[in-house]
Amino acid sequence: MNTNLKDIELKERTDFIPEDIQLIKDWIREESDINDVLCQPESELFNADRERLIKNIAKANQLQRVILSETLNTEYIVFRGTNNIEQVRIQPYIFPGDYSDKTAYYSECAFLPFSYDLEVAIKFSKPSLQGHLIILTSFIPKGCHALYIGDYPVNDSDNESLREREILLPKDLKYKIVELVPYQVTPTIRIVFYFILFKPMIFWGNDITSQAKIIEYSTKIKKEIEDKLPNIKMEAYNGKKCTPL
Repeated sequence: MNTNLKDIELKERTDFIPEDIQLIKDWIREESDINDVLCQPESELFNADRERLIKNIAKANQLQRVILSETLNTEYIVFRGTNNIEQVRIQPYIFPGDYSDKTAYYSECAFLPFSYDLEVAIKFSKPSLQGHLIILTSFIPKGCHALYIGDYPVNDSDNESLREREILLPKDLKYKIVELVPYQVTPTIRIVFYFILFKPMIFWGNDITSQAKIIEYSTKIKKEIEDKLPNIKMEAYNGKKCTPL
């Protein structure tokens, strides 16, 4: 069994054309224009530079094509979105034609892990600065799926740049909240990392999973989150490491 993230990803991408490989290598999460297009298309950055927005919409669509490519034999899913998991909405990325529709900005998508280069892959094979958040990446089996870890700011008025993380776990596990880990970013901002595992193939409308089923799954997931969060958040805010659910 291959447990090295870099080797797994390189093997699965051997059929990619150079342009696709470069696109993945260029997609650096916190600093990427592509990410801003997907999650914050209303950004002042794009209001001031519409050409930059249009250019990166094209890149986002290209990335979407790579994700859905049949050349990707191992199904990696990285669930990304806003920093508030309580706003979860599961649907494919659709470019919002009407910028007045603010809800369109909170669409969430499934993406490939971007750790193509060794220097980036190392980030996912060692514990993070926060300690144990990414430690499970030391045990990645072939054919695994990704776990979404969202950030939750204690004070929404703090305009702090909060990051997301991803780890990988064995495939075919049904969705559930696995664990929450509190992390004090600054004296005024505390983050809770939500570890949520989703069953694969629920994000895209296709022959296997209809749009109606996607809505059904997303409703169930949101309800489970809402049911579990109140007590868990209080426990996490009190500085305790939560027991996996």
